[in-house]
Amino acid sequence: MKARQIQFWCLVVFLLAVAAVWLTPSQSSSASAEAKSPFKKLIDVRARLATRETRTYRLPTISAGKVYSLLVSAPSPATFGSNDTLQVTLRGGGKTIAGKSLHAGDPDLYTLFRSNGAAEVEIASFASGASASIEHTITVLEWPETSTSSATVEAEPNDSWSEANEFKLGQTVWASADDKPYILPLNESNQDLRVNYLHYAEYDPDGEVQKCFSWVTDLAVTRANARLLMRGARARWKIENETFNTLKNQGYHYEHNYGHGEQQLSVVLAMLMMLAFLVDQVQQHCCPLFQAVWTKLKSKRSLWEQVRSHFHTLTYRSMQHLYEAILYDLAKQLPVPTLDGS
Repeated sequence: MKARQIQFWCLVVFLLAVAAVWLTPSQSSSASAEAKSPFKKLIDVRARLATRETRTYRLPTISAGKVYSLLVSAPSPATFGSNDTLQVTLRGGGKTIAGKSLHAGDPDLYTLFRSNGAAEVEIASFASGASASIEHTITVLEWPETSTSSATVEAEPNDSWSEANEFKLGQTVWASADDKPYILPLNESNQDLRVNYLHYAEYDPDGEVQKCFSWVTDLAVTRANARLLMRGARARWKIENETFNTLKNQGYHYEHNYGHGEQQLSVVLAMLMMLAFLVDQVQQHCCPLFQAVWTKLKSKRSLWEQVRSHFHTLTYRSMQHLYEAILYDLAKQLPVPTLDGS
C-alpha cells in the first residue's frame, strides 16, 4: 500500500515539474518578445466614460518626424444606444491631427500620425442615459523607421497640399482611411441622424477621374452589395433624366397646364401625354425607323418639331409614312393637300 502511495506522489511531483518547465519559458518568452519588439508602447489603457464625461490622455515627449499609431476602440459596440457616441480627437503641435465619432456602426479608430510638438488624445462621451457608461481602450505605439527605398507609410496630417506626405515614384505606400467615418450624420443640423455614404468614381487609363458620383442611404453598404447599390442609384438618375427631364424639356411640356376645365380636364390631358410618352418609349426601344429619325435629328425636341410641321402641312397615310418622309427628305415629292372650299 505504501509503495502505491509513493508511486502516486512521485507521479504528482513529476507532472508539476513538467508543467513548471512548460509554463516558465512561455511567460519569459512573451516578456522577452515584447522587450524585443521594435514598437514602443506609449499608452495602453482600458477605461469607462460616463455620460458627458471628457478624458484627455497626454502622450509622453514624442520625436518630430517619427511615426506613431493610435488605436481607440469600444470593445462592446452593443453597449451603444442608437444615439450614443464617443468623440475622439487627436491633437498635436497646436492643431487637430485626426478625429472621429465612434458609435455602434463604427466603434473604432486606427490611424498613423506624426507630430511636431506635444500630443494628446481627447475622448468625450455622448451617451444617452444618465447612468450609462461606455468602455474604451486606447493604445499608442511609437513605430520604428518606416520608410525604405521601396515602401513607406501614410501618416496624418495629410489632408492638404501643405501637409502632404512625401513619397518617391515607384514606392509602395501603405495607408489607412479609418479616420474617415463611413456612417455619417446627414448634415450639420441633423447630427443624430446617421446615414451610410457610397462614393463611385471612374478613371481613364492615365488615372484621371472621368465620372464621380456619391449618395447617402439608410441601406447597409457592404463590399458584396456596393456595386449593386451603385447601379441602382445611377438607374434612378437615368429615370430622372430620361423621364421627367424629357417630359418637361424635350417637347412634351409636361409642366404646362393645358386644361382649364371645371373638373378633371388637366388630369385627362396629363394622362394622355403620359400615354403618348409610353408609345414613344416603345418606339424608341423597338422601332428601327423611329431610332433612325431620332439619330438624324439628334434630339427629341427637333423630332417633335419636324413631326408637327409635316403633320400640319402635308398628308400622310400613316406614321410610318411620315417618319420615312423625314428620314429620306421625301416631303418635296408629296402633293400639297387641297382644301375643299364648298
